[in-house]
Amino acid sequence: MKDLCIVAMEYLEPEWAATREAIEAVGCDVVYADRQGVGNMSYAYNKAAAGIVGSYRYLWFVSNILFEPWQAGVLLEGMEGWGAVHPAFSSDHRHLWPGDEIGIVEVPYVEWTAPMVDASLFAKIQLDRRMPYWGMDLDWSYRARQLGYRLGCSHDVVIGHEYIRNNPKPHQVTIKRRRMRRQTDQPTHQQLIRKYGRDWRNVLGYTDTKKTIWTN
Repeated sequence: MKDLCIVAMEYLEPEWAATREAIEAVGCDVVYADRQGVGNMSYAYNKAAAGIVGSYRYLWFVSNILFEPWQAGVLLEGMEGWGAVHPAFSSDHRHLWPGDEIGIVEVPYVEWTAPMVDASLFAKIQLDRRMPYWGMDLDWSYRARQLGYRLGCSHDVVIGHEYIRNNPKPHQVTIKRRRMRRQTDQPTHQQLIRKYGRDWRNVLGYTDTKKTIWTN
């Protein structure tokens, strides 16, 4: 069994070439998740990981991030004893922000922007495809914690994330994805209510957003 495979969500925006370059420079195996630029993120990740989850100890799910290839190794070295570890970054959630901490700090949930995940855990629980753009990370994290797994944020690894969404002249795919994401807000909210009740925010520990969610 190999240590690591990167499961990378392909983006059609030209800026994502920098992410692809970093991914390929890591030197580990890579599989690409394809959602045709705008489709269901949860479904695409689940499908990409399904055929490889038993062949690796850890999977690093990578979206539209900027990172240095050596950072993958730092994350990997710290994974023992954790169900999932997310790099620190300018997140919508304060507990994932870079800070003065050293090492890995336990958190209530990870985002699905760039979590490194214990493959045996992902074999047990996948992302809820009824949450195509957001919410699936809250749901997955809760289910992981219910199984006794710990989730962390590594302050030794800080990545970039907003380079596509902050483009002053957004790509047509970016615009379309924003529109589709808004259209899924209500169905996602209803799915969270079905699973966890109207108090789902408190149940899942979802209390620290810094701004309106716009996930990938």
